[in-house]
Amino acid sequence: MQEQETAKQLINEATLKLSASLKKTDMAGAKVAQVMLSAGNEKLQETSTQLSLIRDEKQKCQRKLAKLENKERGYHAGVNVLVNGEPVAKKQK
Repeated sequence: MQEQETAKQLINEATLKLSASLKKTDMAGAKVAQVMLSAGNEKLQETSTQLSLIRDEKQKCQRKLAKLENKERGYHAGVNVLVNGEPVAKKQK
């Protein structure tokens, strides 16, 4: 998230630099601003992809944990519990 914030700041600075360069018809400054914008957008895209992958992995882990907790509760209660629609065996005495 911090990397995303850094990328956003770079994009904002580049946008300001581009506007100022265009007002002064400073093509060299505009080119620098364009490079900054490209780098900022690329970094923002990369971090968004990473964040999405992390969220997906977190959801997988949470589902696995919920299944394990459900299974554990079933064993302790000595009753059938469904995990993914399949009954879990009763606790043996």
